[in-house]
Amino acid sequence: MTKIYLPLLFVSTFFLRSLYSQNLPVTQNIEMAKIKSGDIIKFFGENIRYPSNALMDNIEGIVIIGFRITKDGLIDSIQVIKNPNQNLSLEALRVLDKTNGLWIPTKSNGIPIDKNYIASFGFFTSSKYYDSRNKGLNYFKKGDYNKALSSINKSLAIDEYDTKLYETRLAIYKNLNDVESIKRDSAKIDYLKRNLITSIFVTAMPVRR
Repeated sequence: MTKIYLPLLFVSTFFLRSLYSQNLPVTQNIEMAKIKSGDIIKFFGENIRYPSNALMDNIEGIVIIGFRITKDGLIDSIQVIKNPNQNLSLEALRVLDKTNGLWIPTKSNGIPIDKNYIASFGFFTSSKYYDSRNKGLNYFKKGDYNKALSSINKSLAIDEYDTKLYETRLAIYKNLNDVESIKRDSAKIDYLKRNLITSIFVTAMPVRR
């Protein structure tokens, strides 16, 4: 997991994870699209902003956007899948649009192809969610599976696209020999690793009025 802290007009911005630093999809002979600069975390760090109107009103949530990266490295077929607030969604769309033309396309057996992806943008006005998420992971490390499951399930109810949490929950289910849950989470992890191009969290302190 990569975490970066960046000062930005008194707004602290950090990124929890990017799938470029994790295992790539298990699908054989498929290379996921990549941003040409090679550093998607730095790119979003330099471009994303927490919308001031949403920040002042203490509005937070996770925006999910679906889109296609064409074989020419362009973005099209954009669709907002999850829209907790219009201002947050507009910011996610704005920064995603800045990547248009900056992609090395997906390749199948070395040949560029069109491929659909999803991207997750989390906007939070404190580190409360991040701290709660880590609590579940720490319970798992200590072997307290009941508390870990409770915390992880609460976190997944907020962010249903968190690959790390699914992987941790899968490990718990394996220890509990819960076959049906193992199948379900294994399928979810495979889907995310093949389709979630990046997952970003932006956390900022609300502006006092």
